[in-house]
Amino acid sequence: MGRKPIEWDARDRQIFKDLCAIFCTQSEICQIMRVDKKTLLRLINANFAQEITGYATKRVTFEDAFEYFSAEGKKSLRRKQVDMALDGNTTMLVWLGKCYLGQSAAQPADEKTKSKPNGQKPKVESANVANIHDFRKQSPVVKVATG
Repeated sequence: MGRKPIEWDARDRQIFKDLCAIFCTQSEICQIMRVDKKTLLRLINANFAQEITGYATKRVTFEDAFEYFSAEGKKSLRRKQVDMALDGNTTMLVWLGKCYLGQSAAQPADEKTKSKPNGQKPKVESANVANIHDFRKQSPVVKVATG
């Protein structure tokens, strides 16, 4: 007679979701949950197939479950990045502008060739913090969040 199969309760299901949200690997999740990969896959299908696919009988892979539940972690990271940018972190402003707004740091051709009379390159000034604060005051996102 074999041993009783491992089953997850609500707490175990939440732990699995939370581990995906912080981007733990399959091996790390197996170690934390004290199961092997084969058992983990069985438990994922028994507990989450309906939630992930909409069908209780459709099989899912670890990758399907990870993608589904790691979205919460991605959302949290994006929110923190936007908060940092709106708080005046110029590096984050530039990075988000490049990623989501298609902006680039390329200078016009005539700006690249300009130099000071003594042959030194012109000094590039950082973003004006007052302009960032003005942007935040006008931002619909900030108005909704604070209003």
